[in-house]
Amino acid sequence: MVRDVEASEDKQAAAEAQAAQRRAQRAAAVEVARRELDDAQRAVTDAEAQLVDSTVAVAAADEALRGTRDQHATVERRHRQATRTATDAERRLAKTQRALDALGE
Repeated sequence: MVRDVEASEDKQAAAEAQAAQRRAQRAAAVEVARRELDDAQRAVTDAEAQLVDSTVAVAAADEALRGTRDQHATVERRHRQATRTATDAERRLAKTQRALDALGE
């Protein structure tokens, strides 16, 4: 009977040791998962910061492009005006030349 009690106590101690080992393994797994979660949260925060930076850069590039387009449109308008002015001057020159030719000059 003493042996039965000792065997029973040994089984209970072994079961308690196994339960304690499983709790320790679970606790270690939870700790690893928490660290991974923290790493993932830091990665998300970094990615969000990069997104903000790139959004600002895109906005600045858009603004610069708008400025470039405005400058291009201004240059085109000035070119068209200069072309009209040159064409008008050529017509006046031709008209003046014909008048001089008619006068025999």
